[in-house]
Amino acid sequence: MSRDEFIECHAIRLPVGADRQKLFDRVRDRLESRNTDELAFDEVYLYPPRYGQTPDEPVEHYFRIFGHAETEDRATAFLHLHEAVETVLSHTVADLPAFD
Repeated sequence: MSRDEFIECHAIRLPVGADRQKLFDRVRDRLESRNTDELAFDEVYLYPPRYGQTPDEPVEHYFRIFGHAETEDRATAFLHLHEAVETVLSHTVADLPAFD
């Protein structure tokens, strides 16, 4: 069995004023809750925000997500990790009213 590293970068667009610490905590905690013996998220990094051209434009929050898979089927493992990231991020955006 080999250990393969997983690294992806994703962005979430949120209104100005969203609590970045809550955003980071929620994404990190939700990813870590999906860890198994074979698939795991090791680290989540939140880059500084990227603001729009006008004050009312959403702010882009970029995440770099690190993980690993300990399995022979690397393609399937990375697909599962990618799908987990997409699900967590979409649910986090859907929970936006909870950030208030």
